[in-house]
Amino acid sequence: MPESSLVIVLGMRLSSDTIGEELVGRMDIGLRVMTEQPAEFIMVSGGYTNPKIDISEALAMKTYAMNKGIPEESIIMEEQSVDTIGNGIFSRKLVESRNLAHKIFVVTSCYHTPRTKYIFDHYYGDNFILNYDYCYNVFSEKAQLEKSKFLRDREFFEDAKKNKR
Repeated sequence: MPESSLVIVLGMRLSSDTIGEELVGRMDIGLRVMTEQPAEFIMVSGGYTNPKIDISEALAMKTYAMNKGIPEESIIMEEQSVDTIGNGIFSRKLVESRNLAHKIFVVTSCYHTPRTKYIFDHYYGDNFILNYDYCYNVFSEKAQLEKSKFLRDREFFEDAKKNKR
């Protein structure tokens, strides 16, 4: 893996063909990290999660980034994921297939960071340096729901480890 950096911004369900306030916050943090670190690429991660919307989360995020002046060739779209586990799986596949980076900044909402870290650490393993220091801080009723999802995910992976032995 090269010693370059990559920023991955996790999407969230769209309610229109443009990104909402929380996803704007995530993107703004990701774009800032991309400039400050610096990172050659930003990966926008999110598929088609709302059947009423004809575009992927990633495409809406890419459009936002381009409107902010990010060149299209610096934006990598991951459009297969429909949840955080998918974000981890499919982003890793893209990172490996394109030999993108060794150091990765994963950006999401702050309440979502513990679950994201758990999942990404599992899928990326020790071959990458993952950084979760940058997140969008928003007060949300989703925080409690997110905590319960994290506990379920952790239980799932612990059970999977036990069954391997």
